[in-house]
Amino acid sequence: MSDIISPDWLLQRQRAQPLPNLVAQFIRDAIRQGKLNPGQRLPGENELADQLGVSRTTLRAAVQMLLTQGVLERQHGVGTFVANSSLLMIEEGLEALISTTELIRQHGYEPGTTELHSEVVIASSELCTILNLPQGAPLLHISRTRTANRRPVIQAEEYVPTAILDPAALPLRRKDWSLYELLKSSGTPIESAVTKLKAVSADARLARALKVPAKSPLLLLRQTHFASGHRPILYCENYHNTAIIEFQILRRG
Repeated sequence: MSDIISPDWLLQRQRAQPLPNLVAQFIRDAIRQGKLNPGQRLPGENELADQLGVSRTTLRAAVQMLLTQGVLERQHGVGTFVANSSLLMIEEGLEALISTTELIRQHGYEPGTTELHSEVVIASSELCTILNLPQGAPLLHISRTRTANRRPVIQAEEYVPTAILDPAALPLRRKDWSLYELLKSSGTPIESAVTKLKAVSADARLARALKVPAKSPLLLLRQTHFASGHRPILYCENYHNTAIIEFQILRRG
């Protein structure tokens, strides 16, 4: 196990985050990097706490987070193991404009939707500005939890003008439909998007939807999508479970 302790661990500990969250992220990273493999048993509590230089209380809190998220699993009387088939890891660059449905499918998982709710609402002043709409314009608000192999990974809050998408066009009985594809088939394909990222903590509602402990770290992507002529047609707020989904950006000099 000692070979998974990276030299920058002490630097990571200096981040302004609760220490149990950092330990949990360290273990997730070790799994992503292949230093811990599905089915592998974690060292004993004392050994691992000593290697990481943290208390057993801190380690227990981190392990409990990962047990709740399905990253680890416990076999009573045997030990704690990296989960096997239930372990999902999705890594994607932010350069490509891709639907959540396709993102999940490309990583070999079955995309799905739970807790789908839709309603027509009056656009707030902020959304009128974002979507370049007059005051009082109607919006279709779609709220849904996106799943991969039936496991919740993203809580999506999506807003599209009813002039762009008829609420009756939503395929409510399907579990794997893509809003990108729906807009394309309705004659208004998305051509570009502007994305803003923000680190947030799961409140009670998001914790229930994503099946994570309250205050777990989430990555919020606020995205404004444009059709031809740079016309805004869709605004989304997507909360990503960072235990499963990790984004990267390719930067060139």
